[in-house]
Amino acid sequence: MDLRVSWLIFVVPFIFASPSLGQEPGACLSRFDYEYKMLQKIQELESEIKQLKESVNNPAKVSFMAQLSAEVENPAIGRSIVFDDVLQNHGNSYNGNNGVFVAKVPGVYMFHLTASSKPATGNHLGLYVMKNDVKVNYLFLDNNKDFWLHRSVPTVIDLETGDQVKVIFGNVIKSSTLGGCCFHTHFSGVFISKQ
Repeated sequence: MDLRVSWLIFVVPFIFASPSLGQEPGACLSRFDYEYKMLQKIQELESEIKQLKESVNNPAKVSFMAQLSAEVENPAIGRSIVFDDVLQNHGNSYNGNNGVFVAKVPGVYMFHLTASSKPATGNHLGLYVMKNDVKVNYLFLDNNKDFWLHRSVPTVIDLETGDQVKVIFGNVIKSSTLGGCCFHTHFSGVFISKQ
């Protein structure tokens, strides 16, 4: 046997088992082990690339719509309005038990508040759209003496994960009633895009 061949047979296993190749000391790294580990890494990267492509091409599907099922008479200022009849809730971000939307996906959202009140001279009813504890929009139903008032406001805001959006009674004068049932008062929201 040629001296060079016998030298290679002796030295090559030590080179592949060297810690400088990222292996623990004493670990065996055959060609099969190396190729298997490389294939595993390639599969992990392909899976990660696929997930990233899906998240770019298919934005989050978050939307909800809920209505107030019954009238609310003489509400207290600061009280949350619970739109308890949930008609749609893609992404499960809206809670029909407490009236709070919690962002699970950061991005730009549009919310739409529609409210109604009965005729009553001198009554004032103001609703605030709140992001966390900050007022971001306002809807008023004031001095509706001759007919039902039916108004709506859109709100476009940036939300981070965990931000909350809700509607509260912000201004109440005299005996005011917020109309419930049959789409008199409802709240909806939809994810528009990533920031």
